[in-house]
Amino acid sequence: MYHEWAVQRSICHGILQGRAEAVFSTYTVDAIDQSAYRRMADDALTVVIRRRSAAKRYFRIRIKNPIWIGIAFATTFGALAFAAAVVLARWIDLANAQTYPIVGAMAGFCAIGVAAIGWGVSGWITHRTARSKLTMDVVAARFAQPAFNDALTAFNTIRREHHHVTSALVDHLAASPDENDRKALQGLRYLLNYFEFIAVGVTEGELDERIVAQTLRGNITYVYDTTALYILDLQAKNPRTLEHFTALRRHYREP
Repeated sequence: MYHEWAVQRSICHGILQGRAEAVFSTYTVDAIDQSAYRRMADDALTVVIRRRSAAKRYFRIRIKNPIWIGIAFATTFGALAFAAAVVLARWIDLANAQTYPIVGAMAGFCAIGVAAIGWGVSGWITHRTARSKLTMDVVAARFAQPAFNDALTAFNTIRREHHHVTSALVDHLAASPDENDRKALQGLRYLLNYFEFIAVGVTEGELDERIVAQTLRGNITYVYDTTALYILDLQAKNPRTLEHFTALRRHYREP
């Protein structure tokens, strides 16, 4: 049954207030539509939370766009060329042969505008394609490199035995004569440096943030949360230590 916009709003508002059954009865909403309205209300709430969330305002990183200057220049140049063509068009008089050269000039400016905008669009598409390919190559290399798998295996050993990595634990591993402890420490440092590298790539706009989120978000969250105490100790001495890794972990907060 179709309901007008105002009725739909009232139904969703009632669902969010916990009066779902009452509004369903008031507006005679059948079972199929009830499910749809519940999803609609949930989606509306999610949109508001994402829009106004403190996580979005204070924790999301600013990702650079390496080619924004080129795109801005191409767009501006193209707009100016079209503006010049419009100005010239006002001087054209088809009854006056002396104004015919203006037609050629106007066509030239239009061609320049189209070429400039086309260059900007082409550059953006090329950059996006290259960035996506680079990101996929970097992510795929994670599985192909034995160093990453060995480091993660050693790190998991630390995680099972100690749950959290602290400065005291790192000092213990560094001073331990046990070969396994040294491998665990080496794996820990490898992962921290690896994810700092990934975070720098995302922040600078060289790696696609969406692909990284879909493929590495779990690893980033897992490694950072396990080593958070150790990282905080390092940053107390030098705030810039692993700063990009920390920022990317905050960026991946929910929602």
